Amino acid sequence: AGSLMQQSCGANVARSANRQEGPEGSTTIMFRNFPRKYTSYDLLNEIALHVDAAMVDFVYLPWNSHSHNMGYAFVNFVCAEAKAVACERMDGKIWQLAAGSRCAKILPAS
Repeated sequence: AGSLMQQSCGANVARSANRQEGPEGSTTIMFRNFPRKYTSYDLLNEIALHVDAAMVDFVYLPWNSHSHNMGYAFVNFVCAEAKAVACERMDGKIWQLAAGSRCAKILPAS
């Protein structure tokens, strides 16, 4: 049946023709809709399931006053190719390292 990250979350996931890919050669993306208890370490571990973690050089994950993340993070990759692989493998898939059915949503960080 494959891993949880390989399972799609349905037809309403952003894979449509009107999805913005961001400027050509850009290396920063915004992750949305991830588990509120995730830390930047958890996010890096999730990314490392799909792309070499050494390809990530920056993570910004804001937290609120209730000890939860804000549900989004900005991640910069060292090259556009690594970013493209992460987008292809993770966008619209269920978070593998968390219980539940939230799907990763990836947007350009422009």
